[in-house]
Amino acid sequence: YRVVSTGLSVDNFGRNTSFIGICTARNKDASNIAEALLLFTNLIVIVLTCYYAYHSRNVSTQYNESHYIAISVYIIAQASLLMGTVYAFYIAALEPTLIFYLFFFAIFMTSLGVLVPTFVPKLLALE
Repeated sequence: YRVVSTGLSVDNFGRNTSFIGICTARNKDASNIAEALLLFTNLIVIVLTCYYAYHSRNVSTQYNESHYIAISVYIIAQASLLMGTVYAFYIAALEPTLIFYLFFFAIFMTSLGVLVPTFVPKLLALE
């Protein structure tokens, strides 16, 4: 855990009065290796899922959901690519609000990418 001064507010004596607490790993190399392995594993899973979704797009099943699952996979892949790129460029800013909104947007997009193609056609079929 470390404390970083934001420099946004200063008191009458010129001292910083606003700080950000950041949780960091003690062994930075091990942390970077673990993060890289997790991201690489996620990338491999997304690529394999896109591959299988592409090849199974014409497979008809009893409920014919393979098309909507493929759409969900492609939305998750695009959101992961977009958010991974944004995260890589802006994580150095140490702006907690920005990091929070990035993670919120990533989780929101992937959740919406699964729920909408899966359930909206079913809701429309009920009407």
